[in-house]
Amino acid sequence: MGYLTTARFGPDVLELTSLLLSPDARSRNRSRLAALDDAAPASGAHAIVAITSSGYETAEPRIDPAPFYERCGYRVLMTTSQSTILARSLEAG
Repeated sequence: MGYLTTARFGPDVLELTSLLLSPDARSRNRSRLAALDDAAPASGAHAIVAITSSGYETAEPRIDPAPFYERCGYRVLMTTSQSTILARSLEAG
């Protein structure tokens, strides 16, 4: 079980606001992101941004998701002491 949510970040950019899955469903993260890539252009999106942060407390031990996003085609745009901003273009080329 789990969910993925987005919000409008700009006129043609979506922000991936949440990607949460139960431990037994984590192997499906990549397919959820691929489905988002397929669906996002219908809303006029040409790119997706994701912001990871270590500044929030969590019930479970926290795993840095930035390497996962990079494996899925996201590029690191900026890193601070507690956050990483990543983006993925949906345009060909």
